[in-house]
Amino acid sequence: MRKKGFITTILATVMVLGSLTGCGTEKITAESLLSNAFGSEEVASLDANVVFDLDMDVDASSLMGSDSDTDTTMNFAVSLDCDVQSTKDVAHTDGKATVAFFGTKTKVDIESYTDIKNETAYTYNKDSDSWVKSDLDSSSFGFNNLSDKLSSDLFDNLTLAERKSKDDDYVVTGIIAYKNIKDFVGEELENLSESTGTDDLDKLSFDVTLNFDKDSKLVKSMIYSVDTKAFDSDDYTINKFEITTTIN
Repeated sequence: MRKKGFITTILATVMVLGSLTGCGTEKITAESLLSNAFGSEEVASLDANVVFDLDMDVDASSLMGSDSDTDTTMNFAVSLDCDVQSTKDVAHTDGKATVAFFGTKTKVDIESYTDIKNETAYTYNKDSDSWVKSDLDSSSFGFNNLSDKLSSDLFDNLTLAERKSKDDDYVVTGIIAYKNIKDFVGEELENLSESTGTDDLDKLSFDVTLNFDKDSKLVKSMIYSVDTKAFDSDDYTINKFEITTTIN
């Protein structure tokens, strides 16, 4: 598995899943809440907390040179908690990540500035106490995705949960399949997925839960959980893959 391409695809998918905005309607439905998730005006900036959790078992036999009778399953886990502030031109990310692999656990501070307009990123390297400049991939997703109206066609089984009290927030649930994301985004995501060198992404689907404020009807949080049973292979098994975005 090409970890760099895999992680890049995850980040790109997160950006796509965060693009919820459009025009609202008076009748409260799952569709109307989605279309007005960030209000009727074009989104100019975003301030959010993002928590990413991935836990998977990996077959490490190719790395260890073991025969088929030896158990070479290794656990790989990544936890990321960061605050993201972004406009259409620039973005700032600040947080912490924990990576556990081969029995070791590493905690890393994360801070980066992204010049979206010029496709350049600056990431702080704590070990060398310096900033590292890098070019963004041409297929990276910019903030302009937030100006797109999210179609309810992206979801399967879109449902507005029944409110037990007028004080309860609105809760919308649904499923987003990777194939629907590809149809929504188009060639950019398809080219990006090819860089991972795996066809397993076509099995990917997210169980989505969105919470909307009872008064403003604006989105408060978004939780995306991978259907782990649909995203297994002979090389790895996904135990948990969840992304939670909370709008500040």
